[in-house]
Amino acid sequence: MIEHVVDPVAAAANLRGLCAPGGHVIVSTPFLIRVHEEWGMQDYWRFTPRGLRTLLERAGFEVDSVDSWAIAPA
Repeated sequence: MIEHVVDPVAAAANLRGLCAPGGHVIVSTPFLIRVHEEWGMQDYWRFTPRGLRTLLERAGFEVDSVDSWAIAPA
């Protein structure tokens, strides 16, 4: 649900802080899905595979893979 946070950089850093050493994080976010603001949640972001990889690597994650059903993996 990272598309619903105002500051995805801070959210990625928070995920990194919550991840146990040697742990894994799975991030899933829409790209080609319509804007969805149900239940009062604002919809702020869409990430390309390259953008999501960059966001997570800058937060200190070692990214194993980024996959997409819409475009080729980055």
